[in-house]
Amino acid sequence: MTDDEFRAFFAVIHPSLLRYGLRRLDADAANEAAIDALRIIWSKDLAFPESEPERLRLFSLSYTIMDGLIRNAMRAAGRRARLVEALKSEQRVHSSAEPGPAELGPAELLVDPDLPDAVRGLPEADREVLGLLVDGYGVAEIAEVLGVSPGAVSMRLSRLRTKLRTQLRGRRGDD
Repeated sequence: MTDDEFRAFFAVIHPSLLRYGLRRLDADAANEAAIDALRIIWSKDLAFPESEPERLRLFSLSYTIMDGLIRNAMRAAGRRARLVEALKSEQRVHSSAEPGPAELGPAELLVDPDLPDAVRGLPEADREVLGLLVDGYGVAEIAEVLGVSPGAVSMRLSRLRTKLRTQLRGRRGDD
């Protein structure tokens, strides 16, 4: 498709994809998914449809891509909601007792006030893994994004937890 052909296609399909996304997502997420779907279509360098069956196939492909993006957004929102609820639950449990020098759990690491400084001190690769985890990606998804095995991601996360615990203890003088 030429730029002009894609602009014409975009003008026709974007409102439809947006309405489709708004049925299951908030306005920002729906618009982002619609734009991403069209970006994917553009990246495929498809020919502009010359006939009605070709046009229908291109529209069908657009909706198929949009549907996958909607499902991904809904899964990510669910993971984020579960993480927030788990953190709230952990915070309620730990708010009554002062944490001692015992092992810090993942939820405690996420609410520690020294955590941002500790994270900034991590190598870029570790920050990337941590960022994907915080964004709601699971181990298998992180592995796919990084092009490594899920076992490698699990090992990196384990080492990352240990590294953060050590840095946080060092900042508090809990050694």
